[in-house]
Amino acid sequence: MSTFQANDDLGHEERSLRERLAAVEAQLAAYQQAANLMEAWKDAAGPQLLTILNNFASGILLISVDGRFLFVNPRAAAMFDLHPEEMIGRYVEEILPPEIAQVYQERTRELFALQITHEYERSFTLPLSERTLFISNQILATSQGDALLSSLVDISTRTRVEAELRVALTKYRTLFDAMPLGITVSDHTGQIVESNAMAERLLGIGKEEHHHRQIDGVEWRIVRPDGSTMPPEEFASVRALKEHRLIENVEMGIVTPDGITTWINVTAAPLPLEDYGVVIAYNDISSRMAAEQALHQTMKELTRSNADLEQFAYVASHDLQEPLRGVIGMLQLLHERYQGRLDSRADQYIALAIDSANRMQALINDLLLFSRVERRNQIFTQMDAAAALEHAMANLQVVIQESGAEITYDPLPQIYADSTQITQLFQNLLSNAIKFRDEAPPRIHISAQRRSNAWVFAVRDNGIGIAPDHVERIFIIFQRLHPRQAYPGTGIGLAICKKIVERHGGQIWVNSHLGHGATFFFTIPDQA
Repeated sequence: MSTFQANDDLGHEERSLRERLAAVEAQLAAYQQAANLMEAWKDAAGPQLLTILNNFASGILLISVDGRFLFVNPRAAAMFDLHPEEMIGRYVEEILPPEIAQVYQERTRELFALQITHEYERSFTLPLSERTLFISNQILATSQGDALLSSLVDISTRTRVEAELRVALTKYRTLFDAMPLGITVSDHTGQIVESNAMAERLLGIGKEEHHHRQIDGVEWRIVRPDGSTMPPEEFASVRALKEHRLIENVEMGIVTPDGITTWINVTAAPLPLEDYGVVIAYNDISSRMAAEQALHQTMKELTRSNADLEQFAYVASHDLQEPLRGVIGMLQLLHERYQGRLDSRADQYIALAIDSANRMQALINDLLLFSRVERRNQIFTQMDAAAALEHAMANLQVVIQESGAEITYDPLPQIYADSTQITQLFQNLLSNAIKFRDEAPPRIHISAQRRSNAWVFAVRDNGIGIAPDHVERIFIIFQRLHPRQAYPGTGIGLAICKKIVERHGGQIWVNSHLGHGATFFFTIPDQA
């Protein structure tokens, strides 16, 4: 190695050493300046202020121009999961999370240059938690130079709650708008402050137009279910706001200028929140109301049709009586005068004609009786069901004796009814039980049980029974399950029973199986 090269290497090492020494001296100078600044600030602040700052609820940082921590109170250190001793004298970028350190570095230069105050929020992640701080920075002048005074407030809980609240509000708004019910909310004065899409559709008012409208402010006609105008004081919303209570199921119709009526069921309830009034729910019942009106119209037409039919049956059967009696009389005269004088076939024809005429007369009489069930003007009275049964048994005394029937009954109640028709009801059921029997003598038992607001009567027999698929058919007028030769009659007795029971507001049905007897049930409701 040459002398020149050796001298060059020594010079290079000397320069490098001098540079490192200069850097250390500069760092020591900076430390000293920071220490002087910190001591000056402490001297200026005094022990009382330092005590206050160390116990302050907010975090307090004092940072030098070069980015060192000059003062850190316990609250500020705790926000970074540190102690003040771990931070004082260290650079910001050494201690703070990158998200915070970067902002401090950028904003500090700006603050020192412009001498302004700056506030902002920043979130950051620590090993054990996530935090959001509200940071306020300003320049603090001391005898040793300027420093950055930073105030920190931990708003992590508030930020989390606000985020949760935003999620909850989004869910609420989504549900609110998606609900199949119309919903509006008013303030304490009755002014609409919120509404969902369904409310706007049902009420026919747009959102912007709807808001700030009073709950009793209507442009279209509001009607009651009977079609009369409903005044605002009857609105569920107005009543709930005025009376401070829940108002349920107020039905009203909104009639638009083109004559279309939207029917809604309204429920309103006070909203126990400051400055709020009531929450109002609207349910569209237009389909139900239309169905009810259609049913009402159908029932009205059916009632009129039944009345017309009964009138026709009554008039027809009544007016047919006289000519039919004339026909029967003439046939009987023919039979008496010419029996045996004509050939046997003529005698047979006359006999068949007389039989047919008699059956027609029986049918007409039964039809007349059937039509009179609803035409009776007899009012209902309190009566003894047992007395009506005894009367029916007396009317059937001959057939009871001839058939050897045994009829028993439990104690029967007092009921509110037409005594004549209840006697007819028992008589028809007993006659039916005696007629439709096999070789064994009829055994019939009548009982009654209390059910809710009605008495349920049962007439049980040991007769031939009824096939289950025929139990509805037997109550239809003139329906027969057996040939006339086997069991005579017109097939109207049970139809009359059904009409009597329905006139009393009850029901009639039968439980039976072929060959195992039958039990007829009917109800007689209480009457106010």
